Amino acid sequence: MAEETNIETLVGKRPKLDLYDPDKPLTTRLLINLKNYDSLNLISSVAVDAGSIAVGTQSGKILLFDTKSMELKEPYMAHTRKVTDIWMQHNKAIVSTSHDMKIRIKSLTSEFDDQTIDIEGYAEEL
Repeated sequence: MAEETNIETLVGKRPKLDLYDPDKPLTTRLLINLKNYDSLNLISSVAVDAGSIAVGTQSGKILLFDTKSMELKEPYMAHTRKVTDIWMQHNKAIVSTSHDMKIRIKSLTSEFDDQTIDIEGYAEEL
């Protein structure tokens, strides 16, 4: 079993490989970088916004990367189950959904607070 890396210690640090190679597609650099940070979290969803990429994982984490440096800007545990979708709004917020039946809104600015919407009761009505 591969040894898991503590993601929080890697925030703001350059990855082990030099990934800023303009000849490599952005997706290739991102996938290589994700393997450097946490080999046990499989990608479940991705959102791209100006300057940032948010990656949702099977374990419920969301990893926020800078697109130019490919540095990990912010990891956080958003959900208790697989992240099913992510949407970003002009680097101001990340909205995510999950199999834990919650919608999370993570503020990336001081304009508003983080929010959680529990949709479990609504799923039965659909």
